[in-house]
Amino acid sequence: MGPESRVIAFLTDFEREHAAVVPSDGADVDFDRWRDAVAALDRLHFANGAGLELGYSFGYQPSHGPTRERITGTAIDGAHAVVQTERDETLTFYFEYGLVEIDGDWRIASMMQSFDPPGAPFVSPEKRARFEEPEARPLRDVEPDVQVNGDRLFEDGRTVTLGEETDILRVRDIGTLRVTTGILVTGDLGYDADLLEPLGLHVPPGEYPVQTGVAFGRNAAVRVRFSDAPVVAWHPADAASGGHVVGVDAANVAILDASAVLGVTAREKERAFDAWARDEAHPATRMLSLAGRDDGVIAASGWGDGAYPGYWGLDASGAPAQLLLDFLVLAEFLEDTLEVPADTLASDALADRGLVLALDTAGKALKLTVTGGAFNDIDLLGADGEVLADTRRSVETTVRGQEQTYTWKRGPARSAVHAIRIRVPAGRRN
Repeated sequence: MGPESRVIAFLTDFEREHAAVVPSDGADVDFDRWRDAVAALDRLHFANGAGLELGYSFGYQPSHGPTRERITGTAIDGAHAVVQTERDETLTFYFEYGLVEIDGDWRIASMMQSFDPPGAPFVSPEKRARFEEPEARPLRDVEPDVQVNGDRLFEDGRTVTLGEETDILRVRDIGTLRVTTGILVTGDLGYDADLLEPLGLHVPPGEYPVQTGVAFGRNAAVRVRFSDAPVVAWHPADAASGGHVVGVDAANVAILDASAVLGVTAREKERAFDAWARDEAHPATRMLSLAGRDDGVIAASGWGDGAYPGYWGLDASGAPAQLLLDFLVLAEFLEDTLEVPADTLASDALADRGLVLALDTAGKALKLTVTGGAFNDIDLLGADGEVLADTRRSVETTVRGQEQTYTWKRGPARSAVHAIRIRVPAGRRN
């Protein structure tokens, strides 16, 4: 069976199996039956279980079918082929089927959906200037309560702790990043170019080693080394638009030369991201060749989705020696403990943190309202310092803007509370 025939056969069988499973009376979908049907489709049309992911979701209209999806192009290269299709609805959906030839038979090895037609650039013409000529950002100091200590994230063989667990930190050499423009771009590669940011400091073009520090089965950090010179100072790696924290929503962070972003099509970017997402290595990290060889690197981002800071490490001459992205796996988060009397609910330290407390009764319930700055948790203390209630358990919580209210329906009497102990963030260190 040839590549196009295989795809048409899959579309036909998918539509038939979907029709057999979809409820006719509005009842709930029998997902066990649907997954069994998908498993049969996978055995019939796919290679290496590539079709099983179709069983993870179900729509009342089939997502594939010969009456809804038309073939628009086919390319064959040896034992590999790509078949492209389109589905026109309110929006046009584009699909790409990657096929491999196995013992003379073509099987589907991958499926990719896109809203971008083949050949569409990843960065649209009106947005190219953001990456071609990013605004320079002067270096600024790291926050006073943050100790970057970036080199500690790459001390191979160091024993590290996470809660009550210990592990050995390992440094992995990933590859060599080829920088041709001097403009580095960071961000989550799982979406469009709007989630990528060019950095506000340029580096000399060249080829630079990339490393990860790995512990507890996760990337603790990734870095690009511009020289072997020791780092004497760390500074936030601000984006041209401001801010040094990379937002992540698809469990990855990429570091790219601007040429990679500007020279790749949306479809090519999706192929590269899909290949990384299917990588069985853990944690998955690989060099990318988007517009040119090794013009980017993508790394699984520590805890997955979140917000991760980037830093420039400067040598004694003030030149960049490293670009570091810290996934905060090994960060020690520090805290201060403040205690205020219940009769005043105030102190200079509390005011410095921008926190305002109010403790009231509501019928038989006790209610604590906290307004303002950040805090971790709170204890209500009795006359002998014993904990009468806390914000960690048996409490109803309401959040409105910067105001958080905790209500203990079976809490202590207001008069029994002699002090309030509040733990507040005090920075972090590696």
